[in-house]
Amino acid sequence: MNEDKNEQTIQGVKKQNELYRFIDWLVLPEELREPKTQEDLSKELGVDKATLSQWKNLKGFWEVVDSKRDLWGKDKTTEVLQAFYKKIKNNPTAPDVQLWLTIFNGFKDTKAVEIDDKRESTHKLDTILAKIMGADEDNKTEPTTA
Repeated sequence: MNEDKNEQTIQGVKKQNELYRFIDWLVLPEELREPKTQEDLSKELGVDKATLSQWKNLKGFWEVVDSKRDLWGKDKTTEVLQAFYKKIKNNPTAPDVQLWLTIFNGFKDTKAVEIDDKRESTHKLDTILAKIMGADEDNKTEPTTA
């Protein structure tokens, strides 16, 4: 029985190892991919570059990519949080603190406030943040400018 090309699934691909290597390659951010291009990957895998493009149209293909990307991202969460922690500890900004509070304290911004003078309000907010972050008068952080 011939399957319609639009209905072909990833399970029907004969080169499963190559298909899943391609999927694993797609999951990565471009700067982490080796080889760097899809064309070079097709050569490495021994499949035509058009085949890789066709695989992208297989039923269920992007669901597998998304699922694997979610797992990859979850594995990197600790590293990202560490980098974010270092950034917010050394140079806190209002958006950073708000994001931190949202992630770890369930903070929900329910009130919209219109601010006319962003520099003055940013300075006030940075002063408040400095107090929250434990900065004392001898170790003042400079306010950020908008």
